[in-house]
Amino acid sequence: MTIAASLYAHLTAHPAVAALADDRVYPVLAPQRDPNAPLAPTLVFRLAARRDAMVLNGPMTLAQTEWEIAALAADYDTAHELAEAVIGALNYFKGQMGGGVQVEACTLQDAADFDETELGFFAVLLRFEIQFK
Repeated sequence: MTIAASLYAHLTAHPAVAALADDRVYPVLAPQRDPNAPLAPTLVFRLAARRDAMVLNGPMTLAQTEWEIAALAADYDTAHELAEAVIGALNYFKGQMGGGVQVEACTLQDAADFDETELGFFAVLLRFEIQFK
């Protein structure tokens, strides 16, 4: 299982995330929607960077990745509620993520509002560092 598939499985299985976004979790970009309908809470994630480092105690490498996750919703408060659910699901996580990749560390690096009101939704952009073997 890839880190992207593990991240998807982890987010969609987390109760607080699933309560808001259900299975509306997409890599890179969300599918087109009816512009006249309000946007249901949605997550979009993408790999922003990857660096590999050798571990000191063996022949394995430790992948150090940065992920951007956008929490999208029709209103500001719901976008932030979804962002907080994602933070709860990922920040300081260590272990097997989503039944796949072994994560050594996962930490929130940054969070910021992203203005898409002219498109009819609000967004909170989160950036996480995920280190895995």
